Amino acid sequence: MKVGVLKIGSTTVSWLLAEDLSRPLTRRQAVLNLIDRPDAESILGTLVESWLDQTGPRADMVLVGGGQALRQHPEWVEHLGLASWILSGAEEGQVARIGILAMAKHDAGMVIDIGGGSTEIVDNHRSYSLPVGVRRPISDQSSALSWPSRAPSAAATIVGGAGQAVARLLQRSDVDAIATEELEQLRRRIQNRLPQWFEHHGIPADRISLVRPGIDILAAMLSHYHINRFYCSPYGLLEGLWLAASLGQGRPYPNARLDRFSPV
Repeated sequence: MKVGVLKIGSTTVSWLLAEDLSRPLTRRQAVLNLIDRPDAESILGTLVESWLDQTGPRADMVLVGGGQALRQHPEWVEHLGLASWILSGAEEGQVARIGILAMAKHDAGMVIDIGGGSTEIVDNHRSYSLPVGVRRPISDQSSALSWPSRAPSAAATIVGGAGQAVARLLQRSDVDAIATEELEQLRRRIQNRLPQWFEHHGIPADRISLVRPGIDILAAMLSHYHINRFYCSPYGLLEGLWLAASLGQGRPYPNARLDRFSPV
């Protein structure tokens, strides 16, 4: 069965069509920065229609899912005519961790999912959502944050565009551990860099403004939880949503309600 998943985030929108998660048929991403756009619903509808026209007919089932952006703007998905799952903050972190565990080649440890409007922290036991993201900078709110208490963890896995930017700038794959000292060195190195420098190092122009706030959030998280190394995973919520959809349920946890999806 071919399953399509559309993940709508504050910053990016992603589409994954696959019959087997390890061999995607189609994978696309667009940086839209929806929270900042007065025409967000219109531009999102146009993009989704275009993607589905091109690849949607190949899918037996399609799920639209997302976290903070859809919690703030559920109307964005109401008119798409597709099965949707607006995740709570805790669910967002849990589903992202499922996607990582399905694909990772190492122990995921604590998972930190840095998004545009929220950041999720999740491990084997619980999941928390903090109201900071690359579009809600931590520098303005860190002193007032209610940091969740966590069990000690030597390593973490970072999900989202911030992690991918770090991996690209440091030329690391998802199986390479990165020391927190290297992240601090990178923070100092990029302080006064011009946009052309980031583009030269493989950061798309529409993501450059998000790199510094993302790294600031990551550094604050690692420091607060005394984590000395981390991995940057290209997998996460999109893959977790695909796994949930492929199982025919919208709530992958036994203590939660199960939602059945309707075929497209």
